[in-house]
Amino acid sequence: MTAFLLEHRLLVGIFIGLILILGLFEAWARSRKLPSIVAAKAVNWMNHEQALLLDLRSPQIFAAGHILGALNINLDELARHPKLKKNKAPVIILATTEKDSAQAFRVLQTMGISRLALLEGGLSAWTNSGLPLTKV
Repeated sequence: MTAFLLEHRLLVGIFIGLILILGLFEAWARSRKLPSIVAAKAVNWMNHEQALLLDLRSPQIFAAGHILGALNINLDELARHPKLKKNKAPVIILATTEKDSAQAFRVLQTMGISRLALLEGGLSAWTNSGLPLTKV
């Protein structure tokens, strides 16, 4: 085994380098992941910390079924919404796409809202947890 390693130092070095690069990439990807909370924790935030749940889905989809107390808001209106300008409570984001979630997260951070989380698994995780929806 030692003879192989000595004879193929270049290949062994490349292999070790690739493993290090993959490890660094994995760590970088994890660090970029936005914080999320499961449905039970979201309920806790909403009940005990008056968290605001932002539902960024379209008004039509929102009307078909949404979480009670959720604020349906267009992504383009986030920075101008009066309820958000005064908000000091945690904010939970529910969006259709990761891109929308990330954009909302950045906008809310620039507004000074520090306690932010995505609803992990979205609305399907909410209903799979046995939690109710309401309709407009």
